[in-house]
Amino acid sequence: MHLNYIFLSFLYSLVVILFYSYLISFFKNSSLLKILTIIGIIFDFNILILFVLIIFRKQIYANQYFFIFIIVSAFLASIMFQIINKWRLFKYLIKEEYLKTSYVINVGVFGVFQLIILFCYILKINLFSFGSIVFSVIIFGAILRNYIKLYNRQFVLNKYANDDSLPSISVAIPARNETDDLIKLLESIIESDYPKMEVLVLDDCSSSPKTAEIIRQFSHDGVIFVQGEIPSKDFLAKNYAYQQLYEASNGDYIIFMGVDCRVDKYFIRRTIEYMQVKNKQMLSVLPINDLGKSSSIKSIIPQSLRYFWELAFFRKFIKRPPVLSTCWAVSRNLLSKYDGFKGLKKDILPERTIANYALRSKDSYAFLLSNEQLNLTSFKKYNEQIDTAIRVKYPTLKRNLSSVLIVVGIEFWIFLLPILEIINGLIFKKISEILIFSAIFIINWASYYFVLKITTRKKIFLFSIIYVWAILFDIYLWILSSLKYEFGSVVWKDRNICIPIRRFKI
Repeated sequence: MHLNYIFLSFLYSLVVILFYSYLISFFKNSSLLKILTIIGIIFDFNILILFVLIIFRKQIYANQYFFIFIIVSAFLASIMFQIINKWRLFKYLIKEEYLKTSYVINVGVFGVFQLIILFCYILKINLFSFGSIVFSVIIFGAILRNYIKLYNRQFVLNKYANDDSLPSISVAIPARNETDDLIKLLESIIESDYPKMEVLVLDDCSSSPKTAEIIRQFSHDGVIFVQGEIPSKDFLAKNYAYQQLYEASNGDYIIFMGVDCRVDKYFIRRTIEYMQVKNKQMLSVLPINDLGKSSSIKSIIPQSLRYFWELAFFRKFIKRPPVLSTCWAVSRNLLSKYDGFKGLKKDILPERTIANYALRSKDSYAFLLSNEQLNLTSFKKYNEQIDTAIRVKYPTLKRNLSSVLIVVGIEFWIFLLPILEIINGLIFKKISEILIFSAIFIINWASYYFVLKITTRKKIFLFSIIYVWAILFDIYLWILSSLKYEFGSVVWKDRNICIPIRRFKI
């Protein structure tokens, strides 16, 4: 009977959610949607009862009380998400197609979750320890692989191309209310030895004349001033700035840079030569996090967490490549497929969309890590790092509240649960439990250590010890980003970027 409970629970959830999604896709009447919401809540409650029955019949090898807490929390959150999604639908903040897709994703995740439970029951495996070990090892393996690649990659100047054969490039920099950072970036770029280069800086409707004055100061060095225009209501301001730079540029390749970047004399040449030799249409570079005179833990955490998740999986194999907007190069031919950025007006991460296309089409995307030969550094103040994290986190999950819950749950499961299990083992003197979860803790610490080693030049051994705090802070940022997008505002460069994202034509 125990297997029947699990099997029936799986089939029941699959059939009911699919039926629920099917109805939503065909009926637009608000009263019907309210009825369907009630059906969904009843369904969640029934599945919850099935799980509780299974647990109290001792069919799952896991801590019963903790498991009940997780299941209850997950399904209460599921109910809340369904209600919120209906509210978003009635307020015209999302389309019904999005809601249908969201439920289909939930079906898949929930089904896989139950299959894992069944698998662990058959093999008599502790679900939590087994899952923590598997995910921790995968993450550590991916990060270690990137660390090894970092030190094995070699760039030899002028080996593959002479100056005549190099393509022309445009360095495109959107700037809004910038001062010293813009000066330092331009000073580093004009030192480049690349022969066929134009530098364009767009003043994105700055509130003070300082930005325009700085750009014009470099006109004698060939820097081209582009006066930005006010974006239309359905165009994200940053994407519109990209579009204006795209239209003003003439290069065969365009390198987009944030004002927090610093490059050395050979960076641009080596980047373009790499793209030519490897036949890549797009490339993005993970910079060294230059902390300047700061050595505080506070200044390291936000950006290191963002880099952590870009490096933590074998993304190329799942066709979800790591991408950063700090510095990325793209061929004009590839960008023209989207008519510049007109086809990406509301995309918070347009570079990710383009990278996905490049990787799937002809494997023509590459993600590189900065080192002594490909020298790109980035210096962002703490508040700017927080703003960036809030801006990109929720859109990374396609504004799916359920996905936020899943990510937060996985972070808790992999990184925080082992610590609780170690404490539990110490209290109840369970030696085997202490050893297993101590090993997981060390693997997780090593993963964070290598990320810091890749992305900063400071002595970071002591900083890496605080990875638990970093994970808690990351969970806070996931939740904060989703709440701000759904119920508040996300201000970026003095503009509320939620307005064009939420708007769609009825």
